[in-house]
Amino acid sequence: MAMQWLVNRFSSSCEDVPAEPEQDVRTFHGFSDLPTELRLQIWEHYFDVPRIHVLYRGSSESKRAYGDETPLAYADLTARTNHDIPTDLRFAAAAMNREALGVFRKTFDFVHVDFMSLPSKRVRELFDNSTGPDQRLSEPEDVVGSDPVLSRLVRNPDGRPRDMLIPGIHTNWGNDLLYLTDGIDVNCDMLRRACNGPIASKLRRVAILIHDGCTYEGWRRFYGPSVDFPKPSTTLAEVILVVRLRDLDVSTYATADRDEFGFAPYDSVVQGQKKGSWEWLQEMKMIERRFVYVAQLLREAFPGLEDHKIKWAVDIDYTHHKAETRYSRNIRQ
Repeated sequence: MAMQWLVNRFSSSCEDVPAEPEQDVRTFHGFSDLPTELRLQIWEHYFDVPRIHVLYRGSSESKRAYGDETPLAYADLTARTNHDIPTDLRFAAAAMNREALGVFRKTFDFVHVDFMSLPSKRVRELFDNSTGPDQRLSEPEDVVGSDPVLSRLVRNPDGRPRDMLIPGIHTNWGNDLLYLTDGIDVNCDMLRRACNGPIASKLRRVAILIHDGCTYEGWRRFYGPSVDFPKPSTTLAEVILVVRLRDLDVSTYATADRDEFGFAPYDSVVQGQKKGSWEWLQEMKMIERRFVYVAQLLREAFPGLEDHKIKWAVDIDYTHHKAETRYSRNIRQ
């Protein structure tokens, strides 16, 4: 509201005073003269943007560069528009002054790459200065110990691909969604590891990819989970079980209702399709069996997670590029 008030106030003043030919009328020079409380509200409004933290499998180039193990990669999407914005640009305003930095630090929690015991040995080696195998990663001093040089939040000393997992993620647990897309995860292995890690008590909203119709799965056996959910476990406010579907009717993309994170309800998407082939029906049956199976796992692990908080959804804006693992979505206006 404070930001909107400022924009409206400034817009009305511009209508009364003609601007110079080369003057940028969007520039407001009186921000520092505003009351402190109002300035802080504006900074809070600026940083209060729901985001989607997407964890997915890295590229084949990353695998060649780092040995047999393919590191996880990361995308930071603005929930409303699907824009993937680099960290140094998204948080550049935090470097403007101490007020902005104070709101930034109050709003976001810094989460390390090992927050889910991610099996990326090479990434750990890059950001761990210790030699002892039992010593855990420490937060980089240039990130949390002084005024930030925000372009260094994404360390890139070796010119690694931009989608490589960064050493830390700044997240707002009240607004943001953690989207786990590291393969078809019907046993919720990534969520299990997260619930056994340091962010277990903070997790609120999670999405899990349980079926990807854009890639060929073939026949595969889903083995049991590698780790159990701890007891007592995380208190989740919402879990979105996500599928990706190929060859949807063109009209579906334009008419589908989307939630605040860009997911479309599964039932509404499927009911709008005019598919009658045997393959399509079999795929839908398999997907629905997976929905039921994963939902049952979640109910057993999180007794307080009510049925209406487990949602079936389609990642309808996802764009699949052959021979490319980078996660991307169609931009929304």
